[in-house]
Amino acid sequence: MPPGSQKIEALADAWMSAAMATNLGRENMSAIRALRLCAPAVVLVSVVGFRGACAQSADEQAVMAANTAFYTALSARDAAALAKIYAHEDFVMNVAPSGKSSGPGWLSVEPWTKVIAQVYAQLEVKPSDVHVHVNGNVAWVVDTESVSAKLANGQPQNFTLTTTNIYEKIGGGWLMTQHQPTPVAK
Repeated sequence: MPPGSQKIEALADAWMSAAMATNLGRENMSAIRALRLCAPAVVLVSVVGFRGACAQSADEQAVMAANTAFYTALSARDAAALAKIYAHEDFVMNVAPSGKSSGPGWLSVEPWTKVIAQVYAQLEVKPSDVHVHVNGNVAWVVDTESVSAKLANGQPQNFTLTTTNIYEKIGGGWLMTQHQPTPVAK
């Protein structure tokens, strides 16, 4: 029986006894019986639902913060900020929306962080429908990116991507190890 349902059942019994003693009528007795039958389910759903809605772990919050920092740095075309977000490891990868990959390794990814400012005069990347999953020291974020940009030659670009960002907990912080956007078919 769900936690707290014994108290509700005891309260329903007391109401039923009071209703019978005071002759409140069949409608009230039916309502009390319905309360007695439904109360345990309501308690279970409210307790489990409440825990699920509020139970974002500290690691999930930290991964969300790292993911937000990534999109802020990317939109700002800030290579120095991106360098703080990426792990400087031999297994780091970045895949551009075109499918061209940089990596493996930070030394291969770092030039990509610098060329963004040369390719784009303006860049705004907004994540939505963000889903975070943490498994030990590895986490991944799946989201949709809405990209609004102006190339260095002034040509506007607007497109939508489905993206997977992978993070690893290194030295107590969550660092990006892979960014892989994929164009969404129109």
